[in-house]
Amino acid sequence: AVVSTQSGHYGRGVLKSWNCSFQLTNVTTTFGKEDSDCLIPFRSVSKHHAVIAWDTKKQHYKIKEAPFSLGTFVNDSRIGVRTIVVVLGDTIRFGADSPTFRVELKEKSKE
Repeated sequence: AVVSTQSGHYGRGVLKSWNCSFQLTNVTTTFGKEDSDCLIPFRSVSKHHAVIAWDTKKQHYKIKEAPFSLGTFVNDSRIGVRTIVVVLGDTIRFGADSPTFRVELKEKSKE
C-alpha cells in the first residue's frame, strides 16, 4: 500500500488508530505479532504479517501481505497476494480483530 502518490512524503507516513500510531520512517516497515518494526498483539495477527515499503521510483508507499498471514485489509477489502498502493485516507487492518488504521501524514517540523 502506498501512503501517497505525491513526492516528498517519504518518512512522513503515519498509520493511526484510535489508541496508537505507527510512523513509516524506514524504506520498509514490518508489521506483526513478533520480530517486527510495529508490534500488533492481536489474536488474528501473524508473527510476520505485512510489509509497507516506499517505492523510490514512483514516490509512494505500497503494502504486501506476508505468506500465510491471516488477512490484510485495505478499505475493508482483503489484499491477498497482491501488492497495492494506498493513498491518504485509506484504512488498513491487519487480521480480523486488530484496530483499523488510517493512512495520514506527519506534520512537517517548523524548524
